[in-house]
Amino acid sequence: MEALKESKRMTKGLKGKMFGADALIIVAVMICAIILGIFSAIPFIGGLFSLVLFVLIVAVAAFCPIFLGLVKAKFYEDAVNPPVAQPAPAPVQPQPNFDPYTGQPLNPSAKPNVEPIPPTQPAPTSAPTEEAPTDEQN
Repeated sequence: MEALKESKRMTKGLKGKMFGADALIIVAVMICAIILGIFSAIPFIGGLFSLVLFVLIVAVAAFCPIFLGLVKAKFYEDAVNPPVAQPAPAPVQPQPNFDPYTGQPLNPSAKPNVEPIPPTQPAPTSAPTEEAPTDEQN
C-alpha cells in the first residue's frame, strides 16, 4: 500500500503526459497498419503493400517495447529528479560595427562619404474639381 501511495505522489502531474506518450505511439502504429492494410487490397501492387505491412509488424514487435521502455525511463527520471527551470539569460543587443544601410565600417571620427538623399516633391493635395454644366453646353 505504501508503494502505491509513493507512486501516486511521484507521478503527480506526469500521468497525462505518460498516457499521451504511450497512446501516441500505439495510435501512430495502428494508423500505419490500417493504411497499409487498405493498400494491400489493391490488385497487382497489393502484394508490395502486404510485404511492407509485414515488415512494419515485425519492426514494431521488435522495437516498440524497447522504445516504450525508454520513454517510461525518462518519465521515471523526471519523477525522481524533477527538471529545474533555468532562468533565461538577459538578451544581448549586438552592437553593429558597420552601417546597415551602406555596408561600410563605422568610424565615429570620420565623416560618412554617402551623399544625403534630396527630399522628394510633395504630391498635389487638391484634386481637380468638375465644373457644373452651363446653359451654353446643353
